Amino acid sequence: MRLSAVTCLYDCGNWPLAAAGADALASTLTGERLADVLLLRAAIAFSADDLPLAATIASRALTAAPESSALAGRVHAHLAVVVDAPGLARRHAEVALELLGRPG
Repeated sequence: MRLSAVTCLYDCGNWPLAAAGADALASTLTGERLADVLLLRAAIAFSADDLPLAATIASRALTAAPESSALAGRVHAHLAVVVDAPGLARRHAEVALELLGRPG
């Protein structure tokens, strides 16, 4: 399954099938592509009201994302919403703003 297919399933509200597709796809990828899929998987978990899983998967996405990249910024933005610690959430938000607020 391709990332666009998983995204389509998610957008259509078929979260269980989207989650299964994202998990299967993630098992075949590394690096930035893995980070993209894991970020989508974290969003699926968030939509399904599983905040602990969303935070865990987003943390894995951050590890896979290139350091100081826009992708890392998007992952930090997601983590700012799902982590269950105000101080840590604020730090993720600040890093997201720093990474995503840069021109270019």
